[in-house]
Amino acid sequence: MSKVSIVIPVYNEAATIEGVLDVINKLDFGGHEMEAVVVDGMSNDGTREILRAKTDPWLKVVYETVRRGKGVAVALGFEEATGDCLIIQDADSEYDPAFIPSLVKPILDGTADVVYGSRFIGRIDHMTPSRQVANRGVTKFINLLYGSHLTDACTCYKAVSKDIARNLHLETASFDVCHEITGKVLRMGYKVTELPIDYRARGAEEGIKTNWKDLPKALYTAFKYRFKRLAPRLPAPASVGSGKS
Repeated sequence: MSKVSIVIPVYNEAATIEGVLDVINKLDFGGHEMEAVVVDGMSNDGTREILRAKTDPWLKVVYETVRRGKGVAVALGFEEATGDCLIIQDADSEYDPAFIPSLVKPILDGTADVVYGSRFIGRIDHMTPSRQVANRGVTKFINLLYGSHLTDACTCYKAVSKDIARNLHLETASFDVCHEITGKVLRMGYKVTELPIDYRARGAEEGIKTNWKDLPKALYTAFKYRFKRLAPRLPAPASVGSGKS
């Protein structure tokens, strides 16, 4: 029996975190174990009080004492996770946790090492044209840099095996950790399997935390990890050339 670890970085999501955890609690992983690792980055809107009231045995909460950003929260979550497959879940209402079992299944079955949930081969609701252009533009930039064929490099839903997660050695503090993960995975030689997901974007009035100011940083991070010398402890995958999808 394998275990799935759902890593949830959270900051000021009192309106949505309980609903996300309720959906996760009802997920069916076909007999596999599940844990959720929530990393709270110094929330001050009541999120911490909601999490402290939770006593579910499958839920582990890490409380940061200094707010350092989403990237640090993801790295802490990866360190605390004990599963054989790890996937990132945002704490807002944009990504539906109901898709998690289908995204982690190829890894649990041994047919993939990395799986992304793609919004652009699934269904998107309420994402503004400008955000769609930005997401597609970053993805095209990454494909040009790495010779990949991704449709959605910016998706939150990135699932990896525990061995890959342990070898990522994440450094990026902010939201562009997303592109550090993609850059390192591609540099390590893994093929990313993409599966469709549904996505409901939220607007500024609902508390969206990214904007156009994050675009240059995303492009820079993607560029940096294309050429940055990686630690030798990042091994070439055994699955390369084996026909895994």
